[in-house]
Amino acid sequence: MTKGERVAHYFELASMPEHLPYDSSHFKLELDISDEDIENYRQEMESRLSMRPTEKRDIVVKQVIKPLLKKHGFTTSGMDWRREIEDGYVIIHMMNSQFNDIYTGVSFRFHISAVKKDEIRDKLSNQWIYNQTCDLRQFAFLPYCGMLSPYYSGDMYTIDGYKNYLPSDTPVEEICGQIGVDFEKYILPELCKVQCYPQ
Repeated sequence: MTKGERVAHYFELASMPEHLPYDSSHFKLELDISDEDIENYRQEMESRLSMRPTEKRDIVVKQVIKPLLKKHGFTTSGMDWRREIEDGYVIIHMMNSQFNDIYTGVSFRFHISAVKKDEIRDKLSNQWIYNQTCDLRQFAFLPYCGMLSPYYSGDMYTIDGYKNYLPSDTPVEEICGQIGVDFEKYILPELCKVQCYPQ
């Protein structure tokens, strides 16, 4: 095997369930590879990514989230959307993780709440901050609370990041498709039923 093939085989062995989370240094000895070889291979895999995780998230927002919300009567201001109801607003706020990078992937969630018009504090775009004790997250609307989604991570969607010690590269079309179904089939139909502030 070439050195590249040996390094690739190292990652296959190190990521096998029976070898996790144990020390895999003996595989380096058996395959005659160094830490530098491993890091160079990782860097090469990163350079081959179709796009960065943040770019994929931005495509999801631009091509899926914004058009769907607009179609269902929501207006936008940055990463906030609102739909006016009889006596208030339904509010959706998108929040990004502060730890987004090539290693962890990009994570984001949606805070979903409602407010009466006469109870709005500060600006409407900041109301989600005051609603955090009573808001819902996107997975509350999905079957099994979204745990079957390939992008489920706690209460956030997570795109790519390192898996089995190497960067993953999910096709952006697959991500758009799944999140589109989440919103169009499960989340938005429930939100559009809301015509007045829940009593």
